[in-house]
Amino acid sequence: MKNYIENHLPIKKLIDSSDYNIKEFIDELSNELNKYPEEMYQLNPGRVLKVHSGYTLKKLSKLWGHHDGYVAERLKYHKNDSQYTLPKKNLKELEKRLGEKFGERANYCYKLIKHHKNGQLTFVLFIKNIRKELGKISSKVITTLEDVALIFGYGYGMMNHIRHNPNFILTKRRLSIIRENIKLILSKKAKDVLKIVDKYQKHNPSMLDYANQKYTITQPNFFSNI
Repeated sequence: MKNYIENHLPIKKLIDSSDYNIKEFIDELSNELNKYPEEMYQLNPGRVLKVHSGYTLKKLSKLWGHHDGYVAERLKYHKNDSQYTLPKKNLKELEKRLGEKFGERANYCYKLIKHHKNGQLTFVLFIKNIRKELGKISSKVITTLEDVALIFGYGYGMMNHIRHNPNFILTKRRLSIIRENIKLILSKKAKDVLKIVDKYQKHNPSMLDYANQKYTITQPNFFSNI
């Protein structure tokens, strides 16, 4: 996919765009994208994983579907048997619960389960690592300006600039890129988000087809890996 950053020259604000400017467009788009946390997590997982806290033994036990002291009890078993490994039945149970709650975000947790099952990871390290990972992926995914910048094909600095410049008007080419990226991220779920893009174009009927200057961003194949 071709991604570009456009450096627009100042454009006189159209009268009809006063009803729906660039800031309003970005804010409404962000709010709508908040309805798709799993997809947005896949868009920018590194940002989500920066802020997290580890899962407690109690929370892990509840997620597993057992009483509060379930995991703590099994850690005691390990003290008496350093080779202790959870029964496959228990591990499948955890996999199911993880899938129901976190979907694709739990992919690394599945790897940890596999390593423990194969004897590559002791029970103590398994619990330690899975608590840490669950702390990361359970963080609430809120769409940020950084996320929207990726969808627009802009750098964060440019995105921050245009959001605070009500006179800024996107081009038809830019909207085309935004639509393509939204479809790649949300697939069949993109319908409602695309309506917001259509709304922006409707309120800015005199927008240019292309910007005056363009250059390729550093990661043009970013979305192809999602």
